[in-house]
Amino acid sequence: MLTEKINAPNLAWTPANLRPEALRVDLPPQALEELRAGEECLARLGAAIPPAETLSRFPQLASALAALRESHLRLGYGAFLISGEPLGTLADAAQAAAYRLMAQALGPLQGQNAAQDLTVAVRDEHQRMGQGGRYHKSNEGGELHTDAPQYARTPAYVGLHCVRPASVGGTSKLVSAYAVHNALLEASPAALALLYDNYHFHQKPGPRTIQAPIFSQEGGGLSARYLGEYVRSGHQVAARPLDMPHAEALAALDALLADEERFAAQFDLRAGDVFIFDNRRLFHGRSAFVDEPGQPGRELTRVWIGEPF
Repeated sequence: MLTEKINAPNLAWTPANLRPEALRVDLPPQALEELRAGEECLARLGAAIPPAETLSRFPQLASALAALRESHLRLGYGAFLISGEPLGTLADAAQAAAYRLMAQALGPLQGQNAAQDLTVAVRDEHQRMGQGGRYHKSNEGGELHTDAPQYARTPAYVGLHCVRPASVGGTSKLVSAYAVHNALLEASPAALALLYDNYHFHQKPGPRTIQAPIFSQEGGGLSARYLGEYVRSGHQVAARPLDMPHAEALAALDALLADEERFAAQFDLRAGDVFIFDNRRLFHGRSAFVDEPGQPGRELTRVWIGEPF
């Protein structure tokens, strides 16, 4: 357990010292020129996952993403957002393939479901979480969380490509796990210690669970995995009710995550934007959104990226 505050501004940031604009970056001109020159090749790939050797045809792109992984994911705030505007001249199919190449330049893609799909559409399919629906198929805001907490191996990074923003809402949110950890350490160290215990995470849709801590130390740093609803339903299906101290520890964490004015950086994705963030040191979420009737709605393409090669 980390028993001292981590005050490094790149780790324990809050909205007071992180401007969303600081996450926005542009690809270097050489990488953009490379993508435009390879547009025909990319367009043929479209939504397919490019073969690994395809990346070798785009060395400037691979180099740019490796640099962003170091400067923004490892040493920076844990996220970056590549502006989609310079890529707007590419055909939709070429943009989709370019996004998948960017993700593959950061690490191996991980399967996201029983079918091992490497890409998943995040859009409103009118499911409701209160009725057992999935968050990525709803237009609800939901809880701040990390992705895939119910998997033994959680993705290192999450990637989102904004195909279309919502008509209203859908604002993205990021919260530093270090900042929340610091706040718990100061206000309730006993509750924080309990969050290092194992909890049952529900492996939906069946009755299985995996046991894992919410906070852990990895490589001298902090790692987080959490989705409150998966913990609550996990203990229910495992027939292992939370005792009062552990329930109160979860409530203390939930209260801090709900304090978005204090902890959450918020920004809106634009069409074509590519958003990459560290899934183990940042909680994320969105506001509820509304699509314009009769028009194509908000849609993001999600990838999970494993540990870098």
